[in-house]
Amino acid sequence: MSNQSPKANPPIRDRVAAVQALLENGKGEIRMQVDGRCKKLIECLELQSYNEKGEPDKDAGYDHMNDAVGYLVWREFNPLHAGAGRGTGIRIY
Repeated sequence: MSNQSPKANPPIRDRVAAVQALLENGKGEIRMQVDGRCKKLIECLELQSYNEKGEPDKDAGYDHMNDAVGYLVWREFNPLHAGAGRGTGIRIY
């Protein structure tokens, strides 16, 4: 068994943007759907608020599920990692 955790967490804004882009991007494309049985996740996604600094409000209690799905999306679907391990055909000397 191996640990697949990154050395550092991604910036909050990047993680939130990655989730939003999968739910619906600027072209109206939906690449992630949440099953209707995931009632708590849907509630959290709908009710997440932000503080005056523009960061997710940690006091309302709607952040934990969003954080969990955000880390999953960042790990599995982040474009920065999408080509990891594959050759690009470009050599840098």
